[in-house]
Amino acid sequence: MRALLLGSLLCLLAAAPARAGQAHLTWTDNSSGTGQETAFDIERLSQAVATPPAGAIDCATVTGTWTALTSVGADVTTYDDPAAPDGAIVCYRVRARNAGGSSAYSNVSGKYVAAPPPPAPTNLTVTMQFQGGGAGGRVTSLPDGIDTTVQGTVSAQFPRGTDVTLVAQAKANRTRFIGWGGACAPAGDQASCSLTMSADQTANALFVK
Repeated sequence: MRALLLGSLLCLLAAAPARAGQAHLTWTDNSSGTGQETAFDIERLSQAVATPPAGAIDCATVTGTWTALTSVGADVTTYDDPAAPDGAIVCYRVRARNAGGSSAYSNVSGKYVAAPPPPAPTNLTVTMQFQGGGAGGRVTSLPDGIDTTVQGTVSAQFPRGTDVTLVAQAKANRTRFIGWGGACAPAGDQASCSLTMSADQTANALFVK
């Protein structure tokens, strides 16, 4: 069987939210006659890199081991790799196969798959409410971000998905912590409230003297 010619990787496109990109491969079927091959075997070589490479991809410099990616049927000349690893150089090669054996490999073609941008941070807003003359208190967060003793609203940003614990402490002058509101309402009058920052959240803390 004559060798194949692998077309260029057309592009690395936005794909599913969990994936920064996918590689679209095309190649030319140079076998003599339709269906001479029974399958095309696709192999992939990848190497994670800290920074995007400058200029054209040279797959000869990529370290690692070629691994079998998948096979497609006779006369198929395209393949979308939905699992191209993020933040890596990926290289591909293809060869045809039938009962008599395999063709030589195609030329090698590669692309850089960008890592997805980090998710936008979330905002945690805490409103301190004091009732009664001299009432006061403090609300802090773990991890750090919220630390307030002032009536009113404060905010802090946390990476999406962070588990945040708010802790309320009444001022030592007969002030009582009455309880939480907003996203912390399920914690009632407990001194601490735990939240997972999957989205922006607001909480209220009420202190009474």
